[in-house]
Amino acid sequence: MLDPAALTREKLVATLRDSGKPRRDWLVGAEFERHLLDPEGRPLPYAGLTGVAALLAAFAERGWSPIREGAHTIALDGGHASITLEPGGQLELSGTAGRTLGEVEREARQFAVDVDELAGPDVHQVALGYTPYAAIESIGWVPKGRYAVMREYLHHTGPLAHHMMKGTCAVQATFDYADEADCARKVRLATLLGPLTTAIYANSPWAEGRPTGFMSWRGHIWTRTDPARTGFPAAADAFTFEA
Repeated sequence: MLDPAALTREKLVATLRDSGKPRRDWLVGAEFERHLLDPEGRPLPYAGLTGVAALLAAFAERGWSPIREGAHTIALDGGHASITLEPGGQLELSGTAGRTLGEVEREARQFAVDVDELAGPDVHQVALGYTPYAAIESIGWVPKGRYAVMREYLHHTGPLAHHMMKGTCAVQATFDYADEADCARKVRLATLLGPLTTAIYANSPWAEGRPTGFMSWRGHIWTRTDPARTGFPAAADAFTFEA
């Protein structure tokens, strides 16, 4: 009898191997997360006339295709880009992959302009690693099934896991690779650069309106989220798709 877990693993490995590209076809992509705060610094709720769902509906009127779970819109598809939500309602643009950073930047800046226009003058986009004023317990959950699973699982793995889910934002970069060896080099480099990039872009010194003692409270949160998924993975030194 075939082992379903082994078949899934083989499929995942095959997908990684098949995703390699020649250098001439390499692209770079980015995901931009932003807090959406009201004038008092409170994150926007999902529901309501001025909530995150209403903002998604406004984008849908401009041609973005809604992605729903039940009665709730939880993301938008724009063809080569998408708009998604983090667990506490943080808004994320998963942008179009481009050949240059300039292309990525232009799309991100235009998206920020669109959010300001559609959300209105009382909503502020905040590019901080952690929500600066709200208590995590006061922030609602986005009605997304995967986040319900994560919420329950991570509740048992780290005392600040829910702070990570509902309170943090970041920018993530995506890079193509040629083959397994090239991917391994890039994974190792990215892992070793982690402390440096955390320091360079540290911008989350506040929580609940007070200094935390950290320049990157977000970085500290990740050390108290899930020890099985954070820190320096052994795979950085011995990386293979199978590992």
